[in-house]
Amino acid sequence: MRWVVRWGAVVVSSSVMFAGTWWACQGLAGLDEGASLGIAGAVLAVFVSVAAWWVTRDRQDAEDATRFARSSTGRLISPREGAQVDRQEQVSGLVRDLPSGSQPWIVVWPAGEHVYWPQREFKVDKDGGFRSVALFGRSGTADHGGVFHVRLVLADAPDSAQLRAFLRAPHQGLRDLPRGMRTLDECTVVRR
Repeated sequence: MRWVVRWGAVVVSSSVMFAGTWWACQGLAGLDEGASLGIAGAVLAVFVSVAAWWVTRDRQDAEDATRFARSSTGRLISPREGAQVDRQEQVSGLVRDLPSGSQPWIVVWPAGEHVYWPQREFKVDKDGGFRSVALFGRSGTADHGGVFHVRLVLADAPDSAQLRAFLRAPHQGLRDLPRGMRTLDECTVVRR
């Protein structure tokens, strides 16, 4: 929608620019109609060239960010697919080519349920490695034998802010993950 509004502004502005230049050349400067139209056309061409850059600038920035985010890769090293885990388990992995402002996150959810549990934020070292801790289910024996999914995701700054806000508040899990997140890797584990 923003793109359409910008193009609308360009069309109106370019019409005013063309008419104003034509009027100034013919009415104020006293040039003939052909010369006035030629000058107004040249001014219009320059204006539309700059305006077209302005209209598409945000869209191009977004496409570049998306293309760059797609080049990001990541994998979980531990736990591995099918591993048995304790309630609190170390999670490690590798993330490459992180876009500026993006943050990898670990998300856990019980199989068969659509309630997601973002885990605490972690740092990625200069080689792309990370270590963190994830929680699987409730304390005690209630979730022994339970199946859990572990997902390594990439979130942009606004999505990361949503996850941080979730972690600061009392919560019952997230029904949906932010739409902009991209999955880099995932595995399924079983609670000991």
